[in-house]
Amino acid sequence: MLKEHLFERILFLIDSMKRLVVKAGLGNFIKAAIFAALLVVLIGLTEYALQTYLKFLAEYKPYLTAGELVVIGYLIVENIGWGLYKRFEIVSKGTASIIRTITRVAGYGIILSSLTSVFNVNPAAALTIGSFSGLVIGFAFQNVLGNAIAGIFIVITRPFKIGDMVEIKGIKGRVHEIGVMRTTIDTGEEYVLIPSSSVVAEIIKRRKVNESS
Repeated sequence: MLKEHLFERILFLIDSMKRLVVKAGLGNFIKAAIFAALLVVLIGLTEYALQTYLKFLAEYKPYLTAGELVVIGYLIVENIGWGLYKRFEIVSKGTASIIRTITRVAGYGIILSSLTSVFNVNPAAALTIGSFSGLVIGFAFQNVLGNAIAGIFIVITRPFKIGDMVEIKGIKGRVHEIGVMRTTIDTGEEYVLIPSSSVVAEIIKRRKVNESS
């Protein structure tokens, strides 16, 4: 009986540790590290194989290496992104989401830069590719980054707090949640999500504490 009870406790502790690791995102970081090591090994094996057994495929080396970089690089970036998301999800899902997005953008930028070196692209062409990619990413994430910066500004300046009665853009209600990307207002009938950039740009009316009773 004592052994069975002890065995159940051990299983419970193991299960709890697994949940903690998954929740904290540690599992994703470990996967990212494994994929990074795998990428180094694969590139080394490809180089060795093309120099010894597969010399007739030597001219395709850049394409093989690029394929390894794209596929495994994608797995590395995604795991790091999800790992950071799970770490910051406890604080705020909005914050976790923007951090994951920024991580993805930065990671894919590194992959793109690596591809230019794999294909021996000259510096001028690499600069052109980088500039074009920067413009595309900038336009694609203009609103996202704008809301993120505005959300950080709101968190720092704290023009209102959760539970305050406010009026923003003509919407009256109680502040339900303050995130990096948006502020949620409870009107009593529905939840209204206002982008952080709109909150910063608008006049905010906040009811005085002694009038809120």
